[in-house]
Amino acid sequence: MKLADQQLLFQLFHDGTITKIKKEENDYTFSVDIVYLAARVHPQFRYFQIRLVGTTDFYFEDSDFKHVIKGFNEIQRLEFEVFSVESKADHLKIFCSSDEGDLGFFVIKTDHIIVYDQESRILELVEMERIAREYWKDFEKRVGH
Repeated sequence: MKLADQQLLFQLFHDGTITKIKKEENDYTFSVDIVYLAARVHPQFRYFQIRLVGTTDFYFEDSDFKHVIKGFNEIQRLEFEVFSVESKADHLKIFCSSDEGDLGFFVIKTDHIIVYDQESRILELVEMERIAREYWKDFEKRVGH
C-alpha cells in the first residue's frame, strides 16, 4: 500500500483510539475504536481491526522527543487517541495522545495495511473513504451547515 494511502487511511481514524496491540513477527494488529464510523458498517460495531504487514518501525515518541517507547511490552499496554497523521520519507507519524497523558507521535513504517470489520470482513480503502464521507455528509446535515 502506498504511503499516501496509508496516511489517508489513518486520517479517516481521526478521534479513534488504537487499542489491543499485538505482534506476530513483523506484523502488528490492533483495534481502532471509532464508533461513529464502525457503526456505519453495522449498528452494533464499535471498532475496526487493523493488520500491519511487513512492519519495520513501530514506536511512540513523546512530542519533546525526550522519551521513545520502542519496547513492545510497553507499547502493548498503552492506548493512543489519533489526532492527525503525516507522512515523512518512508513512514507515518501519527500525532496522538497516550492514555498516560503523553502527547507525541506514533511512528509506523509498514508495507501494507489491512482493515477488517468486527466480523473479520476486509474493508478496502475506497470503502473506508465512502463510509467516512457519508458520515461527515450526514453530520453536516445534523448540525445545519
